[in-house]
Amino acid sequence: MTMSASRRMLLLDWAARNSSWIIEDDYDSEFRFGSRPIAAVQGLDVNARVIYIGTFSKVLFPSLRVGYLIVPKDLVRAFSRARENSDLFSSTLYQAVLTDFIREGHLGRHIRRMRMLYANRRDALAEEICKQIGTTIEIVAAKAGMHLIIRLPAKVDDVKVSEKPRRGGLILGYGGTDLQQIREGTRKLASVLRPIGGSR
Repeated sequence: MTMSASRRMLLLDWAARNSSWIIEDDYDSEFRFGSRPIAAVQGLDVNARVIYIGTFSKVLFPSLRVGYLIVPKDLVRAFSRARENSDLFSSTLYQAVLTDFIREGHLGRHIRRMRMLYANRRDALAEEICKQIGTTIEIVAAKAGMHLIIRLPAKVDDVKVSEKPRRGGLILGYGGTDLQQIREGTRKLASVLRPIGGSR
């Protein structure tokens, strides 16, 4: 969950007092829409209590398979040893190219460009849902990431919808689609929902 600044500081204080670790997976931080990116808890940590987890799979491409940890200095040796014993290392060639890509400012530019692209796709998907399906469903979780979550009306079975007695829902990804595919996909979803009472 995304915590307020005061809750973040309370959590850091608790970790320091209890000699505990905070593992922060800053998921979707690069693709946050409608507000400025929120500072990571790790960046606020003055007592070295946060282990920060990240990956380049989503911001670049999944087959890169390069993730990273930012760990306090006194944990570096233990984490390095665990990494050596767990599996093969990521390609040193990929890591070297990625290092240059970051240093030369390409990653920052790429993320800014993708943030605008995904925001446009998110807006287009939400607009098409409202236009083609109507207000019988509720769009939620649209502030970050590359998907929307919709809540279906109580009478609609999400299993039946996903196959072309609680309220079901669907996760609608838009990261790898263009605007035409969004329109066509929403039209198909509306045609599935209409016969079972989930669309106007």
